[in-house]
Amino acid sequence: MAENLLAVVHLNAPYLSVYEAGGRNRCIDTSYLPGGTINSTAKGCSLSPDSSLLAIGYANSPYLTVYNTADGSKVALAGGNPASSGNGCAFSPSGGLLAVAHATSPCITIYNTADWSKVTVAGGGLEGTGNGCAFSPNGSLLAVAHGGSVFLTVYNTADWSKITIAGGTPSGTSYGVAFSPDGSLLAVAHSGSPYITVYNTADWSKVTVTGGNPPSTGNGCAFSPNGSLLAVAHSSSPYLTIYNTSDWSKVAIAGGNPAGAGYGCAFPPDGSLLAVAHANSPYITIYNTADWSKAAVTGGNPAGTGYGCAFSPTAISRIVTGTVYDDAAAPEARTVRLYDRASGALLLDTTSTGGTYAAHFMSGIEVQRIVCDDASGTLHNDIIDRVIPGLAP
Repeated sequence: MAENLLAVVHLNAPYLSVYEAGGRNRCIDTSYLPGGTINSTAKGCSLSPDSSLLAIGYANSPYLTVYNTADGSKVALAGGNPASSGNGCAFSPSGGLLAVAHATSPCITIYNTADWSKVTVAGGGLEGTGNGCAFSPNGSLLAVAHGGSVFLTVYNTADWSKITIAGGTPSGTSYGVAFSPDGSLLAVAHSGSPYITVYNTADWSKVTVTGGNPPSTGNGCAFSPNGSLLAVAHSSSPYLTIYNTSDWSKVAIAGGNPAGAGYGCAFPPDGSLLAVAHANSPYITIYNTADWSKAAVTGGNPAGTGYGCAFSPTAISRIVTGTVYDDAAAPEARTVRLYDRASGALLLDTTSTGGTYAAHFMSGIEVQRIVCDDASGTLHNDIIDRVIPGLAP
């Protein structure tokens, strides 16, 4: 069956790795998307509510790329690029807006996805580098983590005015923000103790996190889909702290810590997994939330430090699969190769196991498939055809 996708943005080329969440199989097409790859270290990513768009913020111009996940093409940003390095991005719950937090003034850019024009932010830009952003579940608020003296800005999306944070600002530069599923809480990961600050959005008072602070700068945070957990990715060991939001006690992570500084984290819609993007190989660590064991990925790790990750809201994984039979109609091991038909690039060279093979894709790019006859026995032509990956049955 089709699965949700997990997108991971990272330090080195191709700067984007995508996995299907069920088996954590790496998608083989992200280096050969028809729209082309991004050109520098990527820091943030977000998928639209219907999973049709994948937005990625990164270091070099044009600083933001939005892919159509159906065919891997790029969206033309009619309103122009963000002003500088895209560090974080978020779609609104309706999918009508895309916010991008970036390095230089105005440090936040918001697009209307109907025509990709830029939205005028009446309340003004940020005081410092934009690092991360999130819309409230009902879309009425946009929270932005940034540098500068207040370190957190929350906009009222009705008129783009700025909200007054009555409980006081975070204690240092903020890097990640997340609303709880019911919108009653806003978590902010930041430098300076206590490294995570949680606000009641009803009155913007601060919540007392009784279980204790993370040990160092919080770089990213995420609530579980049912709101029972808050995960915080941070700079020093254990690199990940998870709270029970009912009493703010810390969760014991039975599977062990991530391998290095945590920069981003995300839950899928069913809450069964927690992904953490981090420094040091394997650069992405995925936990089963039922027992906090680690779930390995297949097909290769991201290429360098993972800075952000996001699950698709809907199941859109694609696959090319089949079974190879011999002269006696028995399943057999044969060489199977898949090529990107547009460029001729070899995507996969594998052997059918028990006759079967499978390759996972983010997009529906056109693929040339070659199934090779064996070197002995009756001579048959290799089988060559063209296929488009379909949603996993």
